[in-house]
Amino acid sequence: MIALLAIVIFMRENPLKAAEAIYKFALSSAAKVAAVVSISIPYYLSGLSIAIAFRAGVFNIGNEGQYFVGGLTGALAGIYLHLPPALHLPVVVLAAMAGGALWALVPPC
Repeated sequence: MIALLAIVIFMRENPLKAAEAIYKFALSSAAKVAAVVSISIPYYLSGLSIAIAFRAGVFNIGNEGQYFVGGLTGALAGIYLHLPPALHLPVVVLAAMAGGALWALVPPC
């Protein structure tokens, strides 16, 4: 928020008006807060995965594709696999992880 307000001041706009607009857009109701959180979760997870890769000394450029393919694989596994409820969630999560990992094997051109 501080960085955003610094940009607003740099652009010679009113910071209070900008803060009010942010509040109205993102925080004025529970539904808006839920929407912001649900949109931001993929970014947090992607950032976490990149941080883990950097910590391991690896540069991972295909994070977005891995996230997409992993999500698609998990969704397809969730739809088409008919397992007992106790096994369904772990198998879907493992399928999503496997899909993202397999996509990471495809080298960039």
